[in-house]
Amino acid sequence: MKALSKIVEKFLRKEKLGAFVDAEKTEKNSLFENWPDIVGKDLAIMTRPYRLDRNKLFIYIDNSAIMNEMTYKKSALKKAVNSHLKQKQITDIIFRIKQ
Repeated sequence: MKALSKIVEKFLRKEKLGAFVDAEKTEKNSLFENWPDIVGKDLAIMTRPYRLDRNKLFIYIDNSAIMNEMTYKKSALKKAVNSHLKQKQITDIIFRIKQ
């Protein structure tokens, strides 16, 4: 069975809205690939974005101490991410400790 996202993507391409899908994927990939440049190399070693969904960015954190620090820096992090993104704007950041 095809994933719903693949079906929607196929529909959007058929209806000539594929450029929107491509732009969103490109922006997401750019965010993940440029993570060290966005947050800094030291922070990038301890964090990793893993999902961007409905204007929420999900980030893996190495441990609870870093998670606590990131909670205080959430607003600045959101601002840095949004300045990197061209179309989509992040409204929330969800932190998860990497298992």
